[in-house]
Amino acid sequence: MSLIRLQITHFRNIRSADLSLCGEVNLFVGPNASGKTSLLEAIDCLSRGRSFRARLPTQLTTHGESSLTLFGQVDSGSGRISALGMELGRARRMLRRDGRTVDTVESYAAALPVQTMHPLSHVIINGPPGHRRAFMDWGVFHVKQGDIRSWREYTRVLRQRNLLLSRGGGDREIEAWDEALTNSAERLDQARAGYVSQIEPLCAQLAEEFLDGAQVGLRYRRGWSEGTDLASTLRETLDRDRQLGHTGNGPHRADLQITLSGRSARDFASRGQQKLLVVVLLLAQLRAFTASGSIRPTLLVDDLAAELDPARRERVIERLAELPAQVILTALERNALDLSRWCETRVFHVKHGGFEELV
Repeated sequence: MSLIRLQITHFRNIRSADLSLCGEVNLFVGPNASGKTSLLEAIDCLSRGRSFRARLPTQLTTHGESSLTLFGQVDSGSGRISALGMELGRARRMLRRDGRTVDTVESYAAALPVQTMHPLSHVIINGPPGHRRAFMDWGVFHVKQGDIRSWREYTRVLRQRNLLLSRGGGDREIEAWDEALTNSAERLDQARAGYVSQIEPLCAQLAEEFLDGAQVGLRYRRGWSEGTDLASTLRETLDRDRQLGHTGNGPHRADLQITLSGRSARDFASRGQQKLLVVVLLLAQLRAFTASGSIRPTLLVDDLAAELDPARRERVIERLAELPAQVILTALERNALDLSRWCETRVFHVKHGGFEELV
């Protein structure tokens, strides 16, 4: 899959843009604050239905405007072109796929698998567990083709149980939700554990190259005590959950423990090592995703030249060129990155939220 056309209206400092992209590598160059990162954010937002940088629509919409729209055409590689559209305002969000309104983000996001590497990606290493759960769930959804309905069902039932806990519901009323919660939790747990097992050896291979042979370890922590089932845990901790007003155990408390040479990467890795760990994790994820050869993801890379030294930057470019993926990069200058490994390239200059293709 490749994003071949992108239309943006009133997204941050981009008032209007209509871009034709190629299926291999697209480079956007220009000074800081020109709109390069906003472009990548718009593509990521079009793919996922939400932004990786902001939560509120007012933070995304151009100043003085009440809503924004994004539209993209996606080439599936089989001759079929699909369309994605998103409209976001203060009071609502509308997602459309091939002209039809979709009710769930999951059915929408499957059309354009996007992964993003940006200067804030190190939160996967040193941020709160939610960032690592999001990393795992991207893999479960796109790589493992896991039962995303289990995640959706778990989230729905958890919300109901928490509501009862906060309102002082009776034991039987709360326990009536526990079976559904446990069933969906077990399926989600198995999918996450299987995904982590799949990418750990890929991370080990990449660490040899990017981290001077340091060993990268991944340990999946499921969100409740090992050796116990969730149903028993929910019964045993009901009184404490009542005091807290929410459910304290389950996949919503899961985490991914990342180690570097046996030590916690979050606590002991340097900032530079954390950046390289993110590269390793995302490249491993993309290798797992493209292993079947049936689907091409789109990788967004923001300001790679500023994040890595020249030798490692060149190494990343080499590995990206090996992937059957569309790549969209940003840089301050055209010659900051060597794109000669790709056959098809397009370069755009960005200035004040406007775009001009360079020849």
